[in-house]
Amino acid sequence: MNKKINIAFDNCLSALIVSLVSIPLCIGLAIGSNAPLYSGIIAGIIGGIIVGSLSKNKFIVTAPASGLSIIIVLSLSLLGGNFRLFLCALLLAGVFQIILGIVKFKTIAYFFPNTIIKGMLVAIGIIMILKQIPFLLGSVSTFEGSEEFTHPPLSNTFTDIVKASQNISMSSIILGMTVLVLLFGIEVLGNKEKQKRKLIISIFVISILGILIFIINDLMINKLNLFHIQPINPQDYLTIPPLGNLSTLLHMLPYPDFSGIYNIHVWQVALIIGLSTSLETILTIEAIDKIDIYKQTNSNHRELIVQGIGNICCAIIGGLPLTVDIVRSSANIYAGARTKYSTILNGLFMFLFIVFLPSFFNKIPFTIFAAVLMFIGYKLIRSSKLKMEISKDYYHIIPFIVTIISILLSNLIIGIALGVVTSIICLCLSNFRANISIISENNNYLFQLRKDVSFLHKPLVRSNLESIPNGAFVIIDTFQCDFMDLDILEEIEEFIEQSDAKNLQIEIRYNAFDKYYKRLTACCNKKSNVHIN
Repeated sequence: MNKKINIAFDNCLSALIVSLVSIPLCIGLAIGSNAPLYSGIIAGIIGGIIVGSLSKNKFIVTAPASGLSIIIVLSLSLLGGNFRLFLCALLLAGVFQIILGIVKFKTIAYFFPNTIIKGMLVAIGIIMILKQIPFLLGSVSTFEGSEEFTHPPLSNTFTDIVKASQNISMSSIILGMTVLVLLFGIEVLGNKEKQKRKLIISIFVISILGILIFIINDLMINKLNLFHIQPINPQDYLTIPPLGNLSTLLHMLPYPDFSGIYNIHVWQVALIIGLSTSLETILTIEAIDKIDIYKQTNSNHRELIVQGIGNICCAIIGGLPLTVDIVRSSANIYAGARTKYSTILNGLFMFLFIVFLPSFFNKIPFTIFAAVLMFIGYKLIRSSKLKMEISKDYYHIIPFIVTIISILLSNLIIGIALGVVTSIICLCLSNFRANISIISENNNYLFQLRKDVSFLHKPLVRSNLESIPNGAFVIIDTFQCDFMDLDILEEIEEFIEQSDAKNLQIEIRYNAFDKYYKRLTACCNKKSNVHIN
C-alpha cells in the first residue's frame, strides 16, 4: 500500500513540474509559429491525456516541440497563412504517421549510431542553457523556447544574448540565480543522501517562490522603493489571457478546412509534417532510452501510431503538431516519474491550470522557468557521459562534435543528418585504413592486406612500404585479402625489385588460388632475398 502511495505521489509531483514547464513553452511556440494562442495549449493537453493514455511508454511526454516551429511557419507561409488549411494538412499527416507506424518505420532508428544520439542530447542541453540566458537576464518578453539557431529578423542565439546583456534586470538575475543555486544545492544533497524526492519537491516549491517574489517585488520595490533595485518588468511575467469558461475556449478554436484535400500544397505540408514529426519522435525516443534510469525498451512503431492519432485529434480541434519532446520528457524523468500516469496527469493539470488558475501563472516571472530549463539542460549534458565520449577514438569523436555544432547552428533534423553523413564518412575511412596495416618490432615488419584492396589504397600501400628502413626483415601477408587491384600488385612488385638496394629480407605469404599467384611467384623467384611461404 505504501509503495502505491509513493508511486502516486511521485507521479503527481513530476506531472506538476512538467505542466509548469510545458505551459509557457506551448504558449511561446504558438506565438513564435504565428498560430492561434491556445493552439499550443490544446496540443499539450491532447498530448498528455489522449496520447499518454494510448501510449505504452512510461516516461515520454508528447507535446508541440519547439523544433517544429520553423516547419509550422514555413507551412503556414506555403498555405497563405490559412490556419484551417494547415489543420487539414495536419490531419493528413496524422494518417500518414499511422501508416508509417503500421509498416514499422521505426527500423530507421537502428541506423543512427549511439554517438549521434548522445551528441543530440548534449546539443539540446546546450541550446536549453543558451536560449534561457536572455530570460534569466530579464530582457525578453516572449517565452518562445525555440531550438532554432537563427530566427527573424536576422537574429540568432548569440545576438539575443548580446542584446539581452545590454538591458538587464537585476531583480530577474538575483531571482534566477537563487533558483539555480537552490536546484544545484539540492542536487548535490540528493546525491549524497539519496533523497531525490527533495529535487522533485524543490521545483514545485520554486514556482510558489516565484509568486512570493512577485508579491515582494510589488510591495518592497515598486511601492516602498527599498533596496534601490530595478523591479522585474511587468512584461517579464507569463501572460495568459482570461478564458472565462470552457465554452469560450471551444468557440475560439478553429477547425480544419476539408476543401484542402484538393490542394496540392496541403498534401506537401502533410508529408513534411508527417515525416519530420515521425523522425523526431523516433530519434527522441532513442535519446530518452539513454537517460532512462530503468532502462526500458520503448515501442517506436506503436508510438508512431499513437502520435498519428494525437495529431488527428489536434487537427480536429485546432492544435499544433505533436511529437515526443525531449525537454518535457527529460523533465519528467528527472522529476521522478514512475509510470505513464505522470504524463496523463500532466495533460490534466495543464487543462485545470488554464481553465481555472490562469492568474497563478501570470504571477511567475520568466526567469523562474528559465532557471528550471537551464537545470534540465545541465542534466541532459551530464547524462550523455561527455568525458567518456571525448575519450573515444577520433572516428567517434568527430561525428559527435559535428552533430553538436550542427544542431547548435541549425536545427535538430539538419544537425542529425550532418552527423550521420559525417559518421558514414568516418566509417568508410576507418574501414579503408583497416584493410592495410603494418606492425613493427625491433627491425622486423609485418605488412598485411585484408579484404578488398583497390587502387584507392595505392597511396597508403606505397607510404607504408617506403617507411620500412634498410636492412629490415619484412613479411608481406596477403592471405586474408579477398581482392587485390592490379595497381597494388605492381606496388608490391616494385618494392620487391628494390629490395636488394635496401638490403631487405622478404617473406611473402599469399593464397595459392589468387589470380595473380603465377605473376607474383615469377617476381619472387628472381630474388634470392625473397621467399614464398
